[in-house]
Amino acid sequence: MKTSIEKLEKHKREELIQILEVILNIWKNYIKPEYIIIFWDYIKNNKNIINLVREWDTLVEYKTIIQILVITRKPAQEKNMTLSREIMSKIKNIKEIKSAVNIIIQDIYSFNDWIEQKMYFYLNILNEWIMLYNSGRFKLKQAKSIWIEEIKQIQKDDFGHMYEIACEFIKDYKNAYNRASYKLSLFYLHQSVEFLLTCYLLVKVWYKPKTHDIDILYTKIKEQTKEFNYWFDLKNENYYFEILRWAYINSRYNKDYVVNRQDILFLEIKVLSLRELVRKECIKLIK
Repeated sequence: MKTSIEKLEKHKREELIQILEVILNIWKNYIKPEYIIIFWDYIKNNKNIINLVREWDTLVEYKTIIQILVITRKPAQEKNMTLSREIMSKIKNIKEIKSAVNIIIQDIYSFNDWIEQKMYFYLNILNEWIMLYNSGRFKLKQAKSIWIEEIKQIQKDDFGHMYEIACEFIKDYKNAYNRASYKLSLFYLHQSVEFLLTCYLLVKVWYKPKTHDIDILYTKIKEQTKEFNYWFDLKNENYYFEILRWAYINSRYNKDYVVNRQDILFLEIKVLSLRELVRKECIKLIK
């Protein structure tokens, strides 16, 4: 762990100073943070990496993504999600900040528990991080060692569990489609995508956001690898992506919702391609 940003490039130091100021100013009306940590690629010199991040209906290229972990005293999931969106929205309006920003908010007790349980995602953070802020009121657990055999077994277990469920949802989709239950078939497509995206995240970093929004899950995956950047061409296929994205709600709760059969057939092709992509990329990680 490092506590200084002085060895980072000048533009990175300037970005982080502005970001820290935004976080602390917005947080005045919420629970005060105990730790603010940046981790992974941003503190390295990966100058040639291009990341595609979806902002509304367009893809924006960023050469770097700033991963920030904010640790609080109390868990407040809904408030934390609202807060992270508010912070990221404010940061996007600062023209001097050229990097994309991803914020994870976690309470101190859960964080320390996961370190004790050797949760790889959090152990990995503690291997490569810089502390931007420390309230001094709490102590973080020390990172524990974990054997590569343990990592591989957990990856295999997560892949087997999540991938199997995703494939079952695809079967359910086909059954619902064949009996012309189109709204339900669309819901099952959404569920298969949610589980496929989650499957990759768990195998890759042992972490997934607590959300059913496939836009958030898809963005998280693209932060990890370029292989998924063009699963959906969001510049030209955003219409279809939004249908799939909102299927979790519209297919179940909107009694007036009408599903176009041709749209479903297009989405089926996309989901099947995602299934193969996730299988291929997960197997590469597990080997």
